[in-house]
Amino acid sequence: MIKLINGRGQLGASLKKLENLNIKQNVYIYHTWNIDDKSKNTQKKEFDKFVNFVRNQKQNSKIVFISTSSTKDNWYNYYKHLSEAYLLSNTINGIVIRLPTLVGKGIFEKLKNESAKPFGSFSIATIDDAVEFIQSRIFIDSIIKIHTLQSETISAKIVNELIKFGKNNVY
Repeated sequence: MIKLINGRGQLGASLKKLENLNIKQNVYIYHTWNIDDKSKNTQKKEFDKFVNFVRNQKQNSKIVFISTSSTKDNWYNYYKHLSEAYLLSNTINGIVIRLPTLVGKGIFEKLKNESAKPFGSFSIATIDDAVEFIQSRIFIDSIIKIHTLQSETISAKIVNELIKFGKNNVY
């Protein structure tokens, strides 16, 4: 049985399909986190929820934690990476999937409606690539427990120009 924990948003909707896979092992895909409020208090609450979730699972269950490959200096990344460490230190069957920014809503929508300005560069991948990567890693029996989806690095300025081009040239 595969059970998606929360799984809202575009990635969650795509991951929901994995629940239909017929498997004998209990696998929980933990894909829930407040990504909008990156304050210390909010992120600490997310960490505490995750710790409680891990503590309440049976030892023979596999927990797949959806994390981030971002290295920005903020509380979101701090608590995501702290959660990774907690999972790997306190379970036998836990694995971490680190994902880059996924093409879809979020920052790309903010660039499109001009509520954000481009800065730096993006490491990006598609939602389909992320789902395929997660599915391919769930059943790997390996001592390596952190898996990072490789991504394309592109300047935020170029991404913004592509979005503006698409927005202005809709037929």
